[in-house]
Amino acid sequence: MKYDLRALDPEEFETFCGALLAAKGFRVRRFAQRGQPDRGIDYLAESSDDSLYVVQAKRFSRNQAPMSDLRRTLLDLNRAITFAGAQMGLLMTTTKVPTQVVDELPPTPNVLIWDADMLESILDQDPKVLDEFLRFRKSKERFESFADQDIPTAGPTSESLLKALSEVVPGSGWQDYEKVCVDILNYLFVPPLRMPEIQSTTEDGLG
Repeated sequence: MKYDLRALDPEEFETFCGALLAAKGFRVRRFAQRGQPDRGIDYLAESSDDSLYVVQAKRFSRNQAPMSDLRRTLLDLNRAITFAGAQMGLLMTTTKVPTQVVDELPPTPNVLIWDADMLESILDQDPKVLDEFLRFRKSKERFESFADQDIPTAGPTSESLLKALSEVVPGSGWQDYEKVCVDILNYLFVPPLRMPEIQSTTEDGLG
């Protein structure tokens, strides 16, 4: 894909879809405030011929969405059409949905699918939205680079643990050996396991 829309997080992709709808001449408004139940509807969009669309912006992390997810989304949009009193539904998604995939989906004549290829085509047709999108992507990448710097890993490393183990003198006492073993266990298994509990010494001096 030319612009890799999957690089947007779900909220960013939703905003992006709203901008594309406006660029295509739709009158657009969010269906619900952020954090509120939206019944599978991100936007209500009214076309130039006054047809009302319910719109869902669906970001998938993979190039091709699972068929089960696409079926469920189309059924949700069909229900949303009835709920909102709309005439059409529109799925806008980051994944490609080729014709052979559409043919395998349940018939939904009132629902359109704008897949990644369609969205990128619309983006190419509107220089203003394309410019804003590219500037946003570049700005986002700069901000993310601030939190992706190469710094030393906190805590012991495998090399330092092997060195500490080799430096334990045989017969010098079990405490040093126990400490190194506990550090190795923590390095290997914490997380997901919890830190080991050290067994208290018994009266005879044995662990």
